[in-house]
Amino acid sequence: MNLYSLRVLPTTNIMLLVAGLTRITGAAALTSVPAPLEPVTNRYHSDVVLDNYQWLESASSGSTRDWTRLQNERTRAYFAQLPFREGIAQQLAQLRGEESARYFGLQEKKGTILALRFKPPSQQPVLTRLSSLYPPALWRPVFDPNTYNTNGTTAIDWYVLSRDGRLVAISLSEGGSEQGTLHLFEVENGRSRSDEIPRVQFPTGGGSAAWIGDNSALLIRAIRTRANSRRKTSTFINKSGFTASAPRQRKTNTSLGKIFRASRKLNLRPARMDNGF
Repeated sequence: MNLYSLRVLPTTNIMLLVAGLTRITGAAALTSVPAPLEPVTNRYHSDVVLDNYQWLESASSGSTRDWTRLQNERTRAYFAQLPFREGIAQQLAQLRGEESARYFGLQEKKGTILALRFKPPSQQPVLTRLSSLYPPALWRPVFDPNTYNTNGTTAIDWYVLSRDGRLVAISLSEGGSEQGTLHLFEVENGRSRSDEIPRVQFPTGGGSAAWIGDNSALLIRAIRTRANSRRKTSTFINKSGFTASAPRQRKTNTSLGKIFRASRKLNLRPARMDNGF
């Protein structure tokens, strides 16, 4: 068996692992996964187009799922027999793990500083509280989606810190759906409140919220979808009230009705007061 040559090249603080493939002899033959021909004719204006594999566009069909599963098994079998795969995977994980953490999405209210912190190998950024904007700054998690859902499929779409810095509203979505539900957390201890408001974030439409002056309520851009059609959606500006002591949601009232199309981007932001708040 001829093995691969392995070289490590430094380039701009990044280590690139380059494996030169020669050939593998004596490896077990991989099972072929043919795609059956199912001709379908489509007409586009005056042109007729024959498509033999249009059936693969239906990702939820049984035949497509079986074909995809077999292809994945074939791919895993190929990688499993490569003699250097584990070594490369270990080195890549080490290099990624040694990267510095990246901070973004900074918000500050009344001396409370929050930011999203991402550092491999975590799957999702963590909402953290910073002790200062200047080093050496300490940080601690306020909400960690990686421990909230160990599958790594819960994402923070956006967050809004209350004006007094005590509460934070976070839009969470699952599995890349971008369909966000608003959750409330106490900044000091990361404790979750029972308030949950669905449909505050929507694919292509985005989402946003803003606290009112006394932090007793949120203005929320909510998406409502008609039952008879997924495409017919309407955007509402809702006002949801909360109390600082009782962890429960008050009745949500519509402040502005159906005045925006869901496809239009609308961001809610609190007005800046004369005192600089």
